[in-house]
Amino acid sequence: MSVKANVPGAYKTVKNLRTVRAAFISALLLLPPVVLADSAYEVYAQMSQQDCLNTDNEATLDALSAAALPSYPGQGLSGTVRRPGEVVFAYGNSLPQILCQVLELTDVAFEPGELIETVQIGDGARWSVQSAQSGSAVGKMQQHLVIKPFDSGLRTSLLVTTDKRTYHLTLKSSLKGFMPMVRFTYPEDEIKRLNAKARELAAYQERNTIAGTGVTVDQLCFAYELDGDEDLKPVRVFNDGRKTFIELSAAFKGAPLPALLCVEQEGGLFSGDKLSVVNYRVQGTRYVLDGVPSHLRLLSGGDGGLSCDIRLHTSKS
Repeated sequence: MSVKANVPGAYKTVKNLRTVRAAFISALLLLPPVVLADSAYEVYAQMSQQDCLNTDNEATLDALSAAALPSYPGQGLSGTVRRPGEVVFAYGNSLPQILCQVLELTDVAFEPGELIETVQIGDGARWSVQSAQSGSAVGKMQQHLVIKPFDSGLRTSLLVTTDKRTYHLTLKSSLKGFMPMVRFTYPEDEIKRLNAKARELAAYQERNTIAGTGVTVDQLCFAYELDGDEDLKPVRVFNDGRKTFIELSAAFKGAPLPALLCVEQEGGLFSGDKLSVVNYRVQGTRYVLDGVPSHLRLLSGGDGGLSCDIRLHTSKS
């Protein structure tokens, strides 16, 4: 008797629950899409309670997190600000996290001359990625990706392959701000360029170094005037700012060399020039003097013999 008496009440309770559930579902359907989108990842994470990671997998993830910590400017996740609106990441030494914002555009610029081949994004439904380019000269054209999120609180990954390298990027959308411009530096390429310049400089020095001097042609001053007997004139005179080099012709090889003196003061009608001995070394047919005297003289055969004056101009030629 009591059971039959309670049947209408129980039926009424179930009916009320159905009405409440229907109203709740209707309310969910009427919610703005932004709410559903914000919580999509969290709902998925709550539904997926099972985890297949073992201890080794977790250790690998911990190592990745440790390696991602910033160690010096240009590395890590955050990048560095080089100029207003621009964030720079060091390629190969960083894990870029690019911050975007709804109704705003983020421009990701690649190396000039680098060509984008493929672009893959984890969440193509709530992110827009469009290509663009700047410049037209061969080797200087620069390709860009223009990124725009359709919602806030989003996170996804972006994979970009080019003809030179592969980029792994993390995209985040926020209401607090965004990165208007993103570009990359390439430390390994810079090291290669520096090494190439060093090799080029070494080759230049090897080609242009004057034998026995250790200096290159561009370090030398050849601004000398020769006046005197032709048989005594040097074939070349130059200095490197510290030493003076005087090269005689091959005719003096194995023969007595002329004396080399410094003309400290030229004489007048009734006095001779004031000469002094200079400190020099002889290398074959070359004189090497310490210092850069402005006036030198070669003498051969004593009084009445051959002579040649070597004068330094005030400016380099």
